[in-house]
Amino acid sequence: MPFNPTEQFQNTVRQSMNPIINEYFRDTEGENLKSSRGALKISCLHRENDSLCLTQARMDWFRDIRGYGIESWVLGADREFAANERPDLINLKVDNHPKITIKFAQDLESTPEGKQPVRMSLSFRIMDKVIDSSKGGDDFTPLDAEHLAKKIKSAFATPKYTHSKGKELWLYKDNDNGYDFRILSLNKGESEKLIKTTLAIRNIPYQQELLRLSDYVNKKSVSTTNSTTRIYGETRQDPRYRPVANVRFRWALAYVGLNRQVCLCDTTGFFRDALEVA
Repeated sequence: MPFNPTEQFQNTVRQSMNPIINEYFRDTEGENLKSSRGALKISCLHRENDSLCLTQARMDWFRDIRGYGIESWVLGADREFAANERPDLINLKVDNHPKITIKFAQDLESTPEGKQPVRMSLSFRIMDKVIDSSKGGDDFTPLDAEHLAKKIKSAFATPKYTHSKGKELWLYKDNDNGYDFRILSLNKGESEKLIKTTLAIRNIPYQQELLRLSDYVNKKSVSTTNSTTRIYGETRQDPRYRPVANVRFRWALAYVGLNRQVCLCDTTGFFRDALEVA
């Protein structure tokens, strides 16, 4: 039988990649479509009858799952990881306190064709704990992380919390407790509900007088007119300004001084080491 380079390539990929994929998903038994990680595993494993296009897609998909794609969005934008490049971004008053980041995203099914899902982040500091106790204060320990993970799962993941993101920018600042929220919402009630839910995780009382509506509104940008710009040889639609969409809780991360953030709670299956899953 004549040598077929395509078949040889796919056989080599299958033989070398499938053991790595099985090891990565070793916490799942067999091939179970009913679990999120089981479904991810099945979508990654290479099959004998895969087309060359599907082989490449599985390789790219597994790379994204392991963190070279989607997790770069999770980790890359956080200022701790840019500290060496941009020391001006560090707030010395809070940089030694653990930072909790809660991520939301629009469902793919409700995302308009040709658009990216709307995303949102909410973060706060734990001011009664420290990352480096040599500077004084109480350590943030794995036990603290586990307790916080359970609280976040209860508040945001069971069921998935949904926030109606809109064009109103609501501000809530409580420096003593580590909160400095800037929340885009449809209305005041949506912002209040999200703030109260977040504060309840740590039993911090809500203070009505700290909530205010930002008076900055870019009327031109808020317009619903679909403007375009010619970029890279094509006419392209300009980015949406403060798009309106329902965004759901996806995961929560804790920056505790390590090179990689600790995933407290995950609803997507992307984080194999999440302390809590839903």
